[in-house]
Amino acid sequence: NGDDTTRLEFTPASFKVVIYHIKNYRCSKCGDIKRAPGPAALFERSLATPSLLAGIMTAKYINAMPFYRLETAFANNGALIRRQTMARWMIMASERYFSLLFDRMKEELLSEEIIHADETTVMVSKDERKAGSKSYMWLYRTVESVQKGQILLYEYQKTRNSNHPRTFLKSFHG
Repeated sequence: NGDDTTRLEFTPASFKVVIYHIKNYRCSKCGDIKRAPGPAALFERSLATPSLLAGIMTAKYINAMPFYRLETAFANNGALIRRQTMARWMIMASERYFSLLFDRMKEELLSEEIIHADETTVMVSKDERKAGSKSYMWLYRTVESVQKGQILLYEYQKTRNSNHPRTFLKSFHG
């Protein structure tokens, strides 16, 4: 008999290049060439994959790593992805995919009887105004429940104007 010893190993993030071979077929009767469908792409002509975007989002929005540091970390592991590309992917993913989730969550939120709303100031460096201009992040949330959980939605606005919550809550009847 011996003793067990436990150790914790660390394997740094790694990249794997996956190549998909897409076949072309020629009809023996008419000569038309057909291409087999390839894997669905998140963005046209992009190497972005769900796992890559999830990694970038986790580093940026959970671990607060700026894109320039992420660009360096990726380059140190052999993946040259420019910070501008990562920023563009985040914007495109937000517009194409997360906007649908946001809209659905807003629909659920507005169907509740009670909604909490508040705003807080944020300093924004680039939104077509001088750096350090005061802007507002509006928060809307439902009451937490065991059955539904809780919905929290944020909406950025340049001003504290009361039209912003009026517009957001226009179909709310609670």
